[in-house]
Amino acid sequence: MSLLPQHFDDRTRAVDSEAERLLRLLPTLVIEGPRGCGKTTTARRPAEREILLDSDPSARGHTEQGTLPLGDGPYPLLIDEWQLAPAAWSAVRRAGDLLQGPGRFILTGSASPADELTHHSGAARVARLRM
Repeated sequence: MSLLPQHFDDRTRAVDSEAERLLRLLPTLVIEGPRGCGKTTTARRPAEREILLDSDPSARGHTEQGTLPLGDGPYPLLIDEWQLAPAAWSAVRRAGDLLQGPGRFILTGSASPADELTHHSGAARVARLRM
């Protein structure tokens, strides 16, 4: 039996305000943590639209082909489980450079891709939030 209330996702958590603060500073926020810790729930609060790579195979294909609608707005755009399509990292980095300004993208992921991928060109562009 769970001690959590039925609708615990409706409750605001301390990490939610930190995510919103980081989105005001840099173009991209990466929320990392183990499966089931609430990354997607935290990311959905400020997100204006979302791409769910774990449940949309066509979105993964668009990511790998470079045809995701990253520049269309509104923002922030949540890309959930981005590590399922690693090309998302470079695409978001490039789009963030072109669009400029904070709060463009939120990437969530439960698995850690290779460090050389996620540390490449993330300086002054990417805020990280570990849950």
